[in-house]
Amino acid sequence: MKKSSRIITATLGIICIILTATLTGTIIHYNSTIEAKELTIDSLQHQIEEKNNVISSLNLQITNRNSQIENITNQKDQIQNWLNNNITAFNNQIEELQNQLSTNQQTINDLLNQNSTNQQTINDLLNQNSTNQQTINDLQNQLATSVDQRIDSLTIEITELENRTDKLESVLTFNNSDLQTLVFQFSVKEDWVSIPDINYTYNEILAQNNNTYDIMILPEFREHQNWTAELGWLNDNFMGKQGIPIMLEAFGSSEGDAPITKLYPENIRTALTTCNIKYLRFAEVISWHMEQTVDFPEDYVISMLEFCRTNDLKIFWTEWKTDYLPEEVEVFTLIQTLIEGYEDIVTVSFSTNSGEAEPAFGFLDLNETFQHWGASIQPWYWDTRYDEDLLDMPINLLVLHALVAESTGAEIIQFEPYWYFFNPENGEITENLEFLFKMLK
Repeated sequence: MKKSSRIITATLGIICIILTATLTGTIIHYNSTIEAKELTIDSLQHQIEEKNNVISSLNLQITNRNSQIENITNQKDQIQNWLNNNITAFNNQIEELQNQLSTNQQTINDLLNQNSTNQQTINDLLNQNSTNQQTINDLQNQLATSVDQRIDSLTIEITELENRTDKLESVLTFNNSDLQTLVFQFSVKEDWVSIPDINYTYNEILAQNNNTYDIMILPEFREHQNWTAELGWLNDNFMGKQGIPIMLEAFGSSEGDAPITKLYPENIRTALTTCNIKYLRFAEVISWHMEQTVDFPEDYVISMLEFCRTNDLKIFWTEWKTDYLPEEVEVFTLIQTLIEGYEDIVTVSFSTNSGEAEPAFGFLDLNETFQHWGASIQPWYWDTRYDEDLLDMPINLLVLHALVAESTGAEIIQFEPYWYFFNPENGEITENLEFLFKMLK
């Protein structure tokens, strides 16, 4: 081996030794450093764990704070809502109080005004009291001086009552009769298959009558629904101008808001040319208008009275209302006024269907009031007075009413309805009609 090679090798060896030594030293140094770093790392990890614990503690505190914040926020919202609601309520209360204050102020003003008025009223009453005291003194003076006059007035009333009692006793003993005419209703209804022979029926009545009374027929064709049809029926069945005497219904009341019939002079004038009409009947014209609370047609009545005067006709005017109710119009007193100057052609009648007076007293009133008077005898009395079926009214009672009317002085007695005395199918008279004629004088 060459010397240079040994040198190199030696050099390399030395270098290697140096490097090894250096490296060893370095390794030792680094190991020492690493150990120091590991210690540092352990220390840092320990610090990190402590910091993490601190962070966890802080996070828990944050969570608690957030929960507190949320609770506080909820409480704040609740408080805000409460405030809003109460503020609104308070505002409403304030508004109500303001309104009440305004109202109270107005009330105070009204009470002040009322107080002023009351004071004036008190003054007026004091003045009136003074006046009343003077009136009382005057009345006491008048009373002291009018006792004898009152006694005289009572004496007159007693005398009138005694006379009325005497008249009633006369009625009960059947001592008086001015009866001249009997009137019988004859009706044709919608459901009749054939029309009875009215001439036959009329002759049957005449046979029972035995020339005692004038006999008239009160005709009714299908409830007076059609005047043209009724006039045709009259022309065909009542034997003409010199035929069966007729009491023609000019006004007929009803239970509805329109009368069942209301004829005018032009209607009746046509019938006069072909029928033997003696009387027109006003059936409850005042009573019906009072019941319906409509104005009474005074002009209509006056025109009909004048028409009858001109055409030699008479009127049979029957009413069921009376003069007994002070809150009502005095029915027969009104008739007295309306027929003034026509008393000789008007017979005023009391209808026994009245619920205001028994027949005997109604007849007595007419006897004392009118020149000519009569009676309308109806079984509706049984319904009005006793709330019983009018078909069940005893014929004895119906005839008794007729006898009382006759004995009281009735000149005309009119009977209805037709079926109390006639068979509606053939017009033949019934035993009720025979009984009536036997009882009448």
